[in-house]
Amino acid sequence: MSVKQLVFLISVFILSHFSLFAVDVVIIESQSFNSMQRMDEKWADVANSMGYTSAIYTQDELTDTHLEDAHLLVVSSGLAEVSDHLRNLVIQFVRSGGTAYIQSEYQISNPGNQLFEYCVNNMGGEFSWTGEAMGNLVPMEIFEPLNNNLNPISFADSFWFGTYGEGNETVQPLMEFEGNYFAFLFDPVSPEHGNILTCSDQDWIRICQNPSLMENILHLLLDNDEDVVPNISIASSNDEPCVEEAVTFTATLDHYEDGYIIEWYINGELQSSFNGLEFTIENPESGMIVQASVVVDAGQNASNEIELLILQPLGELFLDITSSTQNICENETVSFTANHAGTEFAGNVAFQWMINGSPVALATQENFSSNNLQNGDIINCQLSYDDICTLNNIVQSNEIEIEVNSITTPDVIIEADVLTICSGETVNFSAAGANWGNDPVFQWTVEGNPVGENQPTFSSSSLQAGQLVACQVTSSDVCISTPAVTSQHLSIQVAETLTPTLELSADQLTVCSEQPVQIHATGTNWGNEPIFQWTLDGAIIENNSDVLTLTVPLDGQTIGLTLTSSLNCLDQAQVLVAPISVQVVETLSPTISVAADQENPCFGSSVTFAATGEHWGENPQIQWFVDGIVTQENQSTFSLENIQNAHQVQCVVTTDLNCSDNAVVSSDALSIGSNNFVLNLVEAKNANCGESDGAIIVDATGGVEPYTFAWSNGDFGNKIENLPGNTYELLATDATGCTQEFSVTIQGGELPVILGVETADTQCGKNDGWAEAIVANESEDYTYKWRYQDGEIVSETAVAENLEAGLYELIVSKGDDCVSSHSLAIYANTANLYVELDSDSVRINEGEKYGLMSSTNIGADAIYQWSPSEGLACTDCQNTAASPEATTTYVVLVSTPDGCTVSDTVTVYVDAPQEIYVPNVFSPNNDGNNDYFMAFGSASAGSIRSMTIFDRSGGIVFDKRDMQLNDEVEGWDGTTRGKKAAPGVYIYIVNIEFSDGTSRSYQGDISLL
Repeated sequence: MSVKQLVFLISVFILSHFSLFAVDVVIIESQSFNSMQRMDEKWADVANSMGYTSAIYTQDELTDTHLEDAHLLVVSSGLAEVSDHLRNLVIQFVRSGGTAYIQSEYQISNPGNQLFEYCVNNMGGEFSWTGEAMGNLVPMEIFEPLNNNLNPISFADSFWFGTYGEGNETVQPLMEFEGNYFAFLFDPVSPEHGNILTCSDQDWIRICQNPSLMENILHLLLDNDEDVVPNISIASSNDEPCVEEAVTFTATLDHYEDGYIIEWYINGELQSSFNGLEFTIENPESGMIVQASVVVDAGQNASNEIELLILQPLGELFLDITSSTQNICENETVSFTANHAGTEFAGNVAFQWMINGSPVALATQENFSSNNLQNGDIINCQLSYDDICTLNNIVQSNEIEIEVNSITTPDVIIEADVLTICSGETVNFSAAGANWGNDPVFQWTVEGNPVGENQPTFSSSSLQAGQLVACQVTSSDVCISTPAVTSQHLSIQVAETLTPTLELSADQLTVCSEQPVQIHATGTNWGNEPIFQWTLDGAIIENNSDVLTLTVPLDGQTIGLTLTSSLNCLDQAQVLVAPISVQVVETLSPTISVAADQENPCFGSSVTFAATGEHWGENPQIQWFVDGIVTQENQSTFSLENIQNAHQVQCVVTTDLNCSDNAVVSSDALSIGSNNFVLNLVEAKNANCGESDGAIIVDATGGVEPYTFAWSNGDFGNKIENLPGNTYELLATDATGCTQEFSVTIQGGELPVILGVETADTQCGKNDGWAEAIVANESEDYTYKWRYQDGEIVSETAVAENLEAGLYELIVSKGDDCVSSHSLAIYANTANLYVELDSDSVRINEGEKYGLMSSTNIGADAIYQWSPSEGLACTDCQNTAASPEATTTYVVLVSTPDGCTVSDTVTVYVDAPQEIYVPNVFSPNNDGNNDYFMAFGSASAGSIRSMTIFDRSGGIVFDKRDMQLNDEVEGWDGTTRGKKAAPGVYIYIVNIEFSDGTSRSYQGDISLL
């Protein structure tokens, strides 16, 4: 609880229990009905801010004594029940000349609505409420005399739900929305009686959405009373001006009318030349005390006092800079320091470092470092500051010039007088490069090990093959990127003493007659220009090449070779190889022929073929072709199965001989075919269901006549008749003994017998019926079909499930001819159940209850289940009470004992109060009381989206986003741009987001003391 609320409650307690002094406005309390409905406090706040006195009483403690000196009676709640005692007090008070404000609400039956209608109709007027309106009723237009008797206000921008009505000439409409009137002023016929004003919807009062409208209501009902001396306060444009700076003082009154006199005083002396709300002193002096007073017919009130303090400017400031060094290498860091004095009492002190007269970004501290300065750069610093009376003063420092030396990079490369040597030969190396300085250091290395002296040359006669030689030079320059650099690594090739090798090989050592052969020489250490000396049977051949070709070799010839290497370092230059010889083989011709085991086979029989020949080799490849297609491989015999037509059979052999004049030989094509004796079915007539009237006719072709026919039932001939359903086998033979077999099935059988159908009806409107077929011979391979009345097949088994109510046909069949059917019906077993709630949706205030009523035709055995359970008084009752914390949709599920269910829903909308309190005055003097301007709200309010405060000229003095409601220290502390704002009246706009997702803007004025 804030200090302001505590003081207010203590005042109410004293006023209501001790009645130490008379009050202008008596208020009937509202919080006992609902702790969130603090309309009584809102009326008291507005009345007190207007200079009236007020007191809050309960209905029970209010008596005639409390109303003796009162001018206005406020019934602040439209929902709290009105006792007979209060109704009589209101009538008596108004008839004695007092005025009343009666709060009406959003339903005609609410107590406040009924009280206003009762008072009007019992005091000579006529009035009735005619309807109710739901939702947002804005803009609500306001008529005279309510719209301008104190504050000009033509529309109410907050009005949620309400009741509208009409009356005779004694009842004047004051507020209208879409042709309906929601507020009225009753002026009784008797001039001795007072007026009664009512307004539907108390929410705009409960959250103090429009205090200006409340002020107009109070002023309208109290304007016949004697004048009230207004309160007055003053604020200055600047409490601490500089020398010769003018100061303007502004007076603020809680209410103002023409004819009021404003008197201004300096040090207690009246300034007779000034009479107005503003007073200016052109040349103020320290110690001046300024005060104002307001003079009206009813008396005089004095304002607060303001004492002035004249401020003097500061003296001259000192600034000097120093650096860590002034002679640097490239990219070397230099640090600078600003030394200053006299800034202790200056404001907004800031440093700006400069390079060559240009400001350095982000260099605004007393110390500054840089590693990218250029030769000749000039560094200095500016110090800016404000004293109390002078802004934007600047002090320049001394300058420092930087000398930057370029950074060099040494390099080195080495050379050798020879790169390839024999073992023990001397190699001389030399180093060359740049940026070494006057006294460089040389270090030679072999395989990373130090060698030689501190000289740019180096010699060695002990290098091994592949060893790496390098030189490292350390420069004596000062500004260098890398002091020491290393040359590339040189590798000297050292040739070893080698022995040449030689081998001979032929592409083939065995060749066919007159087939050429090549002899190849291979080996190592020959050099780039070796010399070859070939011999054939000991005779020299002119052929200086590593390959010798013999076009027509002879069997047993020998080939030899002597090679002379062209390398320098050899233990011997010439090498001999043992001679090789070639074998010559005779060339042969392969042959092939094919024979069959029979010439004219029966239709469908097999024939075996055999291939013979010579000169095929050890593992020849054999392929059999039937009509040009490979059928079998790598066998000298082949069987052709199931011969029906004429075929061409051929065999191909691929020999594996090395010397053959024809590697692939093919046999002649052998033609083979059957005698084409076959059987054909001419006709197969099925027997009728239960009859022996089937028949079979066959035809024989091909082969050699005459044909003979033998049937499995004992009949002969190509036609048999009078057959019952069965399978019949046939064996036919031609004159050569070739045979053919045949099989025919004649369809036929017994008619299915349907003994009956077992059924189960549907339950509670579900598709849960079923039926089962009962047949005479279940072992038969019957086909089942269940057909619904619309022709749809719903099952193809002996049992049909999940059936809906209706007519069905059962069809049982075996084959196409044996078909039986049966008709049946599935009945619906349902009671046409229902359950209904008294409404689809209702709306209640937060904390209220609502009765949920249901009706059903199930009867006393009905089982009830409400969900969700939150906010319900009972979850298994027929009727229950709902008091949810938030908008909730409830479902009632009603069941019969056998499981049939019906349901209905209702949505209960909960209107959460959106109470917001914004103070109209604060004093940021650090006394711990009202030091910040902040908005306050109830639990339904979430956060402040934005708060913006303007001065009288429209300038923004405070703007902040995303703030915590009720957190004072987040609000305005009375300063702008780091200085105290001048006392006076400011305009605020506050946008608040509520917990239900809605948002609302509040605006008004705030007095800064």
